[in-house]
Amino acid sequence: MIDLCGPMDVFVHADTWMRMIGRGREPGYEISVIGKTSGPVKSAGGLEIVAAYGFDDAVEQFDTLIIPGSPFINQVCGDEALVGWLRARPRRA
Repeated sequence: MIDLCGPMDVFVHADTWMRMIGRGREPGYEISVIGKTSGPVKSAGGLEIVAAYGFDDAVEQFDTLIIPGSPFINQVCGDEALVGWLRARPRRA
């Protein structure tokens, strides 16, 4: 969970900081959790987080994509739906 929640907190804090220093009108971060489908996603430890979007209805463009680690990384890397969705995203530096 720290691989997901840690970065999320950093981006939330960056948005808060921008507002605090008077730069709240500048584009900030819109944070979204994406899963295969929208709804609850259970972590390896049993804690659930809710994915607001599934692969089919997620935003098409984003600046940053964070893929949390997993003790099941070999299974995740073999997930054709996930790998296909990632490959279909535009590549930007």
